Amino acid sequence: MIKINDNKIFKKSLNDFPISYEKLCKCYSNFTAQFEFHRSPIDSQFWGLLEKKSLIDAEKEINNNYSKWLETLRQRHFYMSSTSFYRSFQLFLAYLTLDKYKYKTWGDVTGYYSRFYFIQAFLNLLQCSLIFVKSDIKMKNNKDRNFIIYNSGDKFVFLNLNKSKLFSEASGSHQKWWRLFQELDKLEDYKIENIDFILSDGYFNPVKRNKVNYSHDYLEGFIELEWFDTGLTNMMAHFNMQHTRSDRDITDIDRFFKGYDPEFSDEGDFYGDEAQIMWCSIKVYLQLLNSLPIKQDFIALDKLEALSREHIQSIFPNIHSGIVESCREILD
Repeated sequence: MIKINDNKIFKKSLNDFPISYEKLCKCYSNFTAQFEFHRSPIDSQFWGLLEKKSLIDAEKEINNNYSKWLETLRQRHFYMSSTSFYRSFQLFLAYLTLDKYKYKTWGDVTGYYSRFYFIQAFLNLLQCSLIFVKSDIKMKNNKDRNFIIYNSGDKFVFLNLNKSKLFSEASGSHQKWWRLFQELDKLEDYKIENIDFILSDGYFNPVKRNKVNYSHDYLEGFIELEWFDTGLTNMMAHFNMQHTRSDRDITDIDRFFKGYDPEFSDEGDFYGDEAQIMWCSIKVYLQLLNSLPIKQDFIALDKLEALSREHIQSIFPNIHSGIVESCREILD
């Protein structure tokens, strides 16, 4: 992953990031999520303003009317967060399915995208987003098209990505999202289990995604299809050596080892499962959402259960039951 050593530049540019848990609760007080009839990207909220004002002047105007803009932007952030969460959840279910049927590479790519959408969902829930204004939108200053907006709890802060050394080596939009996510290193006051673990990029990241999806080097891209240039028997022998996911409940360590002899059960099998980073991401998101004073019915147990039932119950009844039980424990 991309690492920028000069964190002083970042911290100077983004003061009070991320928002504290106490201030986040305050931001969502008296908030009821509303259905949007004409959903649009969050950057559209700034089109009219940035057509007339620079990013700096727009930031000043928004903060001069902070209470008004808070009502608008917390709705937009939460709506986008919910949208990304459902994408992350469905892609997690897709990863499990692909893993069962030996689509190793597409499983890894799908797992990456589950994580990518989780990152957007989590940052949006924290009232933070990357904004990429389309080139056909008129703006007072074209250099202000790409920026970060986040709520510090007292004001909205803007950072022009073109002027930030933090993002100088993050070439694409994906890497920019991951780079911002890496800075969530002070979440102790959130007091949520596994929150440090989900900040890791050890399992899925843009560099690994590009290798497995595009590389032609040996054992990097589409490794399940290596040895196609040998005889059929040798090719399929190597193909069948790859891992096939079994129906072991990855949502709970006790349920994972249910029916197995403790003497031959290794906790590393549970904690080392790549599905853990996706499941823990979903779990942390739901725990944080449930702890906030948000009135909403966008993300609900019956909807999550229905998606899981539709996608995996027939092939993974134990995992499906574990997902439903775990989500019920959190959301109830």
